Amino acid sequence: MNPGFTLTMRIRTIFGAVSNRTRQKELVNRSMCLEERTWYLKNKGFSLIEMVIVLVIASFILATVTPSFFKSLANLEQRTVINKLATTLRYARSQAVTMKQPYQVYLDLTGYSYWLTPVEGPDSDPSSHQAREIEVPATATPLEAQLKIEKVLLGPKKEITSGTAAIVFYPRGDSSGGEIILKDSYNVLHTIVVDPLTGRVKLKK
Repeated sequence: MNPGFTLTMRIRTIFGAVSNRTRQKELVNRSMCLEERTWYLKNKGFSLIEMVIVLVIASFILATVTPSFFKSLANLEQRTVINKLATTLRYARSQAVTMKQPYQVYLDLTGYSYWLTPVEGPDSDPSSHQAREIEVPATATPLEAQLKIEKVLLGPKKEITSGTAAIVFYPRGDSSGGEIILKDSYNVLHTIVVDPLTGRVKLKK
């Protein structure tokens, strides 16, 4: 037999064996990948116990956070309404100085609203409209966010809890002075102070 032919056959046999082993490894790898993929698909979801635990934790978080969130939101709304009233008082003082005419802010303690109007004649005396029933105009601004006017203090002994009250601002920048006490939905009192000498308006906790 030709030695060259024998060598060629041996080389083919060796390469054939190597090729068969390679194919077997590929088949094994494919089989393992398929098994791993099948296991992943079966186990990638949450079990019922895990889902129940997540729902319980989420419910607990919502029950804890939700009340405080709504309370914070209500406090923010009430603060906005209080600042709006304080801004109206400051604007009344500014108008009195600019127009050189007294301006007053009426406070309705029954319907919980307020409005700004210029003062003419004897109405510049704040004692003339303390606790007096005055028709509320359509342009009156209602207090929102469940705020109420608890009382208005005009001087050390003048406490008004019903009807209407007014704080007057004069062209020199001073005012009749007073304190407006507001009560929110949590029964917390908020006070707006108007200084009689300077007419300055500030919030007091």
